[in-house]
Amino acid sequence: MEDTTKKFLDAAVERGWVTPEQVEEILRIQQTMLEVGVSQRVEELLVRKGYLDEERADRLRRDVAGLRVGKYRVIERLGEGGAGVVYKAVQEPLERVVAIKLLSRARVSSADYLDRFRREARVAVTLNHQNIVRGLDYGEADGYHYFVMEFVEGENLNQVIRREGMLDEKRAFTIALSIASPRTSW
Repeated sequence: MEDTTKKFLDAAVERGWVTPEQVEEILRIQQTMLEVGVSQRVEELLVRKGYLDEERADRLRRDVAGLRVGKYRVIERLGEGGAGVVYKAVQEPLERVVAIKLLSRARVSSADYLDRFRREARVAVTLNHQNIVRGLDYGEADGYHYFVMEFVEGENLNQVIRREGMLDEKRAFTIALSIASPRTSW
C-alpha cells in the first residue's frame, strides 16, 4: 500500500469517519478491481460506498498530501467557519507564514457566497490597523478561491472565553477597549 494511501486511511479512522472494518472492505474491493484491470483510489471507493462524504475526503486529501494553492503551501488547519476553512500556510518563495482562507467547494456554487467572499477579501486588503488582521492577497488558484491574511500567533477571544469561562464585566470591558484603542494588551 502506498504511503499516502496508508496516511489517508489512518487519518480517516483516527478521526472516526470510517471504521477499520470499512477500510478492510474497501481494500478488498480495490484489490479485486485491480485483479480485473481496474484501478481506483481508496478515497473514491469510500465515497462511492457512502462511508465518507466528498467534503471529508477532500479535507483528508489536503491534510495528508500537503495542499498547495498557487504560491501557498498549507501547513496545518486552524479553523472552520460557515464559508470555508482557514489554514496556516507558507507563501513561497518568501517563506512568509500566513493564514489562508479557502472558500468551501459547496459555497463556490452560490454566486451570493462567492461575491461576499470576494468583497470581504477586497475590503480586507485595503485596511491597515494594528487591531485588525491585515489582508494580503486573494484570488483563485488550483480550483480554490482563497483569501490570504497575516498570521497572528496567539489566542482569539473565543479561546480566551473557553479557557477562562464567562468574563467578568471589568475583564470584558478591558478587552473591548483594547480592541477599539490603538494600543492592545489583554
